Amino acid sequence: MIRIMLVDDEPFIRVAIKSLFPWEQHGFLIAAEAGNGTDAIHKLAQEDIDLLITDIKMPVTDGISLISRVKTDYPQILCVVLSNYEDFDLTRRAFLAGAVDYLLKGNLNEESFSALVQRLNNNYFQSLPDSPALKSAPVRPSFERKVLALQQLAGAADDRKAYQLLGNLGCDASAMRKSIRSQVGTC
Repeated sequence: MIRIMLVDDEPFIRVAIKSLFPWEQHGFLIAAEAGNGTDAIHKLAQEDIDLLITDIKMPVTDGISLISRVKTDYPQILCVVLSNYEDFDLTRRAFLAGAVDYLLKGNLNEESFSALVQRLNNNYFQSLPDSPALKSAPVRPSFERKVLALQQLAGAADDRKAYQLLGNLGCDASAMRKSIRSQVGTC
């Protein structure tokens, strides 16, 4: 299941998002909710989230600041922004911060959620191609990225190439080397 966190300071918007679409039938689970960006950041440290759906305008920490923080601290999490028609400039800023899609608050219905799920599945949440057991269910993107990273590392010609790949994935290569050495000895 793709795990979602909903972030909006208006509880009725969160209720609408949860109740207007059969998320679980499409392989998605609303795993956490927050009323502002600061609350979301605290919950992200405790939850394994794949998709963040956030409002832009919120008290304490707004959606753009939240998306920027998520892309820094949790780059594997995809962000979708909730926007109003008149929020074009803010929506543009959310995309620049790292959002991958948006939903219009004035158009929250099953059709708009279905279109979003289809876009996300087509572009981001695809099954691993060589795994028949997983072909029928969506793969959590963090797991897929780890598998692809391991496949790339296994094919790396030397340590330098492996560390370059780790760096490209946003990993601290020296910390990983220390961790590996402590588990299997000097390499």
